[in-house]
Amino acid sequence: MEQALIPSVPDSIGYIYLSRQRLEAYRSLGQVISMKVIGILAIDASAPPDLLVTTLSSLTVYGAIIASPTALAALTPHLKHIGFVLEQNHD
Repeated sequence: MEQALIPSVPDSIGYIYLSRQRLEAYRSLGQVISMKVIGILAIDASAPPDLLVTTLSSLTVYGAIIASPTALAALTPHLKHIGFVLEQNHD
């Protein structure tokens, strides 16, 4: 399936939960997104690193990220982050 690049999803303010199901929906549609969050971004601990990398072209977070160490490692090349990280130890 050919990937359609979406320049960005709407900027989000507050607490944003990025679920595995949402990421799988983007991937099934062949969409690659760019996301900006001001506040807290929590990434589903069950989302595999390859799913994160294939659906997120860039991620900017001004605030906190709650994610597993594996997810953080996978996202590092795509991530611009100002704030702090709370790691989930579910790996």
